[in-house]
Amino acid sequence: MDMQAVWWKPRDVFISDTTFHPRPPFEPYNPFVHYHPHTLKQTTRSTKSLYYQFLQVDPEDQKAIAKFCCDYGMLGRLDNAGWIMWGMEKPGFADSLHIMGLNEPSPFGLLYEQDMRGTMLRQIAGIPPDPSLCIPMEWDDFRKVQGQLREATEWASTMASKRKPKEKGKAQTALHQRLRWKLSMVRPNVSRDNKKAKWRFTWDIGSLEAAFYLMLLSDVCGGGQIRNCELCGTFFLGITSRGRFCSNRCLNTFKVRRFRAKRKQRMSKQPASKEVLDGSSGR
Repeated sequence: MDMQAVWWKPRDVFISDTTFHPRPPFEPYNPFVHYHPHTLKQTTRSTKSLYYQFLQVDPEDQKAIAKFCCDYGMLGRLDNAGWIMWGMEKPGFADSLHIMGLNEPSPFGLLYEQDMRGTMLRQIAGIPPDPSLCIPMEWDDFRKVQGQLREATEWASTMASKRKPKEKGKAQTALHQRLRWKLSMVRPNVSRDNKKAKWRFTWDIGSLEAAFYLMLLSDVCGGGQIRNCELCGTFFLGITSRGRFCSNRCLNTFKVRRFRAKRKQRMSKQPASKEVLDGSSGR
């Protein structure tokens, strides 16, 4: 399925103490252009989807974090309440509630309140996010988001491994809860491609973090397996059942080390030369 969403890249990012500030103007782009599922022909073990690239950013390097945000945008608003309020504050929303009579005190109690909340959510469902979601980001927020995503990816890797059923069951439960929480920032939407005369299934994402988890879920449901590189520990999407390394570089490094280890082992098992034996017997 062709996945579509909209996020924004700032012109640049400047650092003030522990805060990363984006500078407008903001350029819209589809973050799923940088998603490479198992089914794509051009996907290789060296092809890293956006959320794998995010995991490789050094969380202690402010310049590396600023570059990532400049290339792919700020993480955005990380709380659901803020996103709902953002939608409710859109122009014309109050008038819509007034027309439907939903701004009056409820005579029906909790049932009516729940229905009103559902109506509110339906009202903002068709309103696409805009660059107002791209707010300054704290250094600790980046560390926290990256740590949580690394943990979730580790759970996904455990589920695809040959570990004990009990360990895999715990990982599955934990990943399920994490995905439910993080994907609550995602709303399905549709758009019409008039040039191709077809509908497109799109996503409204309330944060870039939400897009990371949507990519993770797609990999979990896809044909590949999320693995840890046996050499450097980097997460990657295994394209074949034998994939053990994240890149050709790690594979070649492993082969060279294995060759040298075997040669060293052979050399240690060789019998001593005649000169060495003669010298040792004359002592």
